Amino acid sequence: MESQTLLDAKELNIRYSNLHGVSDVSFQLKQGDVLGLLGPNGAGKTTTLKMLSGAMLASSGVIKILGETLISSKPSIRKNIGYLPEQAPLYTSMTVNEYLRWAATLRLIPEHNLNAAVEQVTSQCGLQEYRQRLIKTLSKGIRQRTGIAQAIIHKPSIILLDEPTDGLDPIQIREIRNLIIALSKNACVILSSHILPEIEACCNKVIIMNHGKIVYNGNIHALRRASGHQHLVVRFSHAICYDTLEAIACIEHVTPQSDTSYLVRCLDRDITTQAIISKSMEQGWSITEIKHYDIPLEEFFDIVTRQTHHEPNDELERTLGGI
Repeated sequence: MESQTLLDAKELNIRYSNLHGVSDVSFQLKQGDVLGLLGPNGAGKTTTLKMLSGAMLASSGVIKILGETLISSKPSIRKNIGYLPEQAPLYTSMTVNEYLRWAATLRLIPEHNLNAAVEQVTSQCGLQEYRQRLIKTLSKGIRQRTGIAQAIIHKPSIILLDEPTDGLDPIQIREIRNLIIALSKNACVILSSHILPEIEACCNKVIIMNHGKIVYNGNIHALRRASGHQHLVVRFSHAICYDTLEAIACIEHVTPQSDTSYLVRCLDRDITTQAIISKSMEQGWSITEIKHYDIPLEEFFDIVTRQTHHEPNDELERTLGGI
């Protein structure tokens, strides 16, 4: 059975006088989706998350939460949203336990359920040993986990996390990533980040924003196949004739990586592999390795965010051509 649509954003816009902060942002998420929101500073990521959380009203457009419009919704609809802003709203003079009880009260969790809610979320976020510690004494990683805990203590269906791993060390990043994956089993999650490998590690969808607009929206695995092209890395035991390799009919382009290593762009890796082997036997080349190569997300991100409002990006058009 198909999962229910939890979040439906349609043509969201934010206007400041004559300027557009965000233009025509639209997408849908279902239970289990983890969406990575990417873009350079000022791209509109934080503004988009604020609109989705209800913290900022869109100039136009519609946000539906479980089928009901957010702007006119009852508290019973808004409680389906959990939000961690870029700066976690922590009261550092409180203990973790006090802060989470306060957050639970704001989320209208009944008094008789407060202890159970705090117990569950501290266990979920690995905060048990810090419950009686003042927040101001905690490391940044533990503070960030506390911020996530306040966003999910009421078990929301939609979880919005603005730069949840910013400034954390590799171990802390892995812990947050595992937590996000676990949360997505019963919800949909949107996280903004500049850490591209983290987006690849835990997201199944990605939106790339630039100048307030969505410039890519799709399955993260499709990013690597975005142009319809495929790639191989071919290594030889000695230098070969580069022109002869590139002249093979099924090869579109060859980029030398060293005297003996080449990145080959093609439409079909299996056919091209056989053609390279045949040509190597004919030319007396000794192949030491042929392996599949997927374009890194970083490379695609660089291509996409080079575009401007005013200048078409030929490289982007070539890359997106096969989507």
